[in-house]
Amino acid sequence: MQLQSSKKKSHFSVTKTLYAIGSIIVIIGILFFVQQIWGSIGSFSRIAITLGLGIAITFSGLALSRGQVGRSIDSVFYLIGGVLIPSGIVVTTLELEITDPWMIAFTTGLAFVFYLVLNFVDKNSVLTLFSIFYGTSTSYLALAATSQHMDREILYDLYHYLTIAIGTSYLFLAHSFASTWNKRLVSFLRFFGVLGILISTFLLQNYDSLFSIFSYSLVIAGLFFLAGYMKSRIILTLSSLFLIAHIWNLTNEYFADSIGWPLTLIFMGLIIIGIGFISVTINKKYIEKKSSQ
Repeated sequence: MQLQSSKKKSHFSVTKTLYAIGSIIVIIGILFFVQQIWGSIGSFSRIAITLGLGIAITFSGLALSRGQVGRSIDSVFYLIGGVLIPSGIVVTTLELEITDPWMIAFTTGLAFVFYLVLNFVDKNSVLTLFSIFYGTSTSYLALAATSQHMDREILYDLYHYLTIAIGTSYLFLAHSFASTWNKRLVSFLRFFGVLGILISTFLLQNYDSLFSIFSYSLVIAGLFFLAGYMKSRIILTLSSLFLIAHIWNLTNEYFADSIGWPLTLIFMGLIIIGIGFISVTINKKYIEKKSSQ
């Protein structure tokens, strides 16, 4: 019984690998074909072979998902269609000379709704991934459209605050996907969610402000707690790296000139050892222990 199960698993892995390789080859072939004929076709044809073909291939995947035979190959069609549709949107905006930021955001929003509906019809993690991609893109494009005449410094802050909000939403999605058909996306969402939060909060820091330093320290402490709660080595690793960067900047800002670089390096080395010890402790006590239960 176990032998049959392992054979099935092995066969399934080989099949998935072949599907992935085949998808990449098809995408490359389409790109080369489009590049060859691009200069000799008009605007309508350009839109048709990018956006139109992408939508057609996506609907083919949806049709295949209805039957048992095509159940495992529908993701391949969704992936190929998902690569073509974004390029099709760009081609459409260029060929129709759409320059209004609100129209571009609206077009991307339509793609977001399109993938949400598809995801409702066929519960597939590839469709979920593209829904997240278009939802994220629409958020940034809507902010760009809203802030056309805004001061650059304010806009800089707003983009980072939006990134923090999106990163937080990724973590909520990762938590909700943990025991569902979207569980394959959990690591992806945790990585990019935490990375977005940490990069944006790091860049928003003002080392002349104690409140800013304290706030960032709280963010990192919160993520260490979250790493244990969500049993995530990804969150733990990224939090540790950004804590090292945070302490390095603090040391450089306040102590490097007074104690000198040799002592600064010794201090930083000890701090890194300490952070490593804390990370290993959290991993053993909360992540490995809970994973084995």
